[in-house]
Amino acid sequence: ERDGPTALGFALLLILLQNPYAAAHVGLQLSFLSVAGIFFCSDAIQSCAFSIYKPKKRRRFTPMWLLDRAVFFVVSTLSATVGAMVFTTPLVALYFGSVSVVSLLANLLTLWAVGLVFTGGLVTGVLTAVSPALGDGAAAVITPLVRYLNRAVPRLSNVPFAALSMDSVYYRVWLVLVYAVLLAGVLIR
Repeated sequence: ERDGPTALGFALLLILLQNPYAAAHVGLQLSFLSVAGIFFCSDAIQSCAFSIYKPKKRRRFTPMWLLDRAVFFVVSTLSATVGAMVFTTPLVALYFGSVSVVSLLANLLTLWAVGLVFTGGLVTGVLTAVSPALGDGAAAVITPLVRYLNRAVPRLSNVPFAALSMDSVYYRVWLVLVYAVLLAGVLIR
């Protein structure tokens, strides 16, 4: 039986059994909080979005079917991003003193490519172990995606106001109020 929160908790337990001090590492905290946010928030966000736009069963490869696929991609990507951000944004603001404003756009433009590059890299590694020529062929397939990411990521980070600095007390108060409203919305429901 699939149980995401239990699997996440078990993975955290195994890491902390080996090294209890890992709990203080920001990378571990952000990783586990982002996955927890996806587990607890993304499905609700996605359901809410699809209650507004309901894709219908359509014949494949028609313009409306392609539109439904595009909407599904955008909604699922944004719901996963927002779900991860719900739990990690306060920690990012605390540790790094800023909050990304461009992250939703950045994930829409790059998340699909990152997944393909990661999977392609695994396949390339296995094929290279079997035959270097096969590995070269597989690497040639994913190289354009890697180049795309190498161009897109720096450009996205240079967008004006890509990150909101938490130096101002007003921004900190605003962030606290946003989370208070979110918490009130969850509790009132």
